[in-house]
Amino acid sequence: MRILSLTRGIIAFLLISSGSLVISSCQKSADAENGSERPNSLATMEGVVGTASSTASAITFCKTRDFCLWAGQTINTGKVVIGNDDNNLYVVINSLEGFQSVSENVKIWVGDNLVDLPTTPQGTPIPGKFPYKLTVDPSYTWYTVTIPFSSIKTSGTLDCSGKGLYVYVHVDAIAKKKGETAWGGNCLADGPIKTHGRWYYNMTYSTGCCDECTCKDTN
Repeated sequence: MRILSLTRGIIAFLLISSGSLVISSCQKSADAENGSERPNSLATMEGVVGTASSTASAITFCKTRDFCLWAGQTINTGKVVIGNDDNNLYVVINSLEGFQSVSENVKIWVGDNLVDLPTTPQGTPIPGKFPYKLTVDPSYTWYTVTIPFSSIKTSGTLDCSGKGLYVYVHVDAIAKKKGETAWGGNCLADGPIKTHGRWYYNMTYSTGCCDECTCKDTN
């Protein structure tokens, strides 16, 4: 009788434990459905398109902001234009002497929280871990990257209504007839940001809707 009682007790314990696991699992699922998990938690290449050309693309933007393409820390070797329409962010890169003939010679990170930026322990960005990595044919000098808002990792819904973004653009460029690392950055910057011998530039951009500002293209 004692053995039978003990067996029943074990079965009851297992049933209660299993019930707890089911409740816990259902609770997590309900939390996700209620939106408590961070939306758009992964940046993806879905819908991202790169278009190379010899001249500026005739794309009409709702808003743009111009930056310089800095190579070798201090060589102004072109420009980066960031723009948007109602559904996409555009990163237009003009490397005056072209791009290096290497794989993934353009790498981009976009987000609204620098905690998500891949960095070394010293805080230096790691381009190899950026989510948007593309290869430009070195015979071209212009490259336009179209990134759907839905592909960008942000802490909330990303749209054209004045959403602030950090943008990091790393380019394997040609400057003064040799291969150089280049970053998009403020043209009025005193110099690059340096951490333990490494350097980089960064950019900030705020989206704009077409019904709120004058449209502009890159021509």
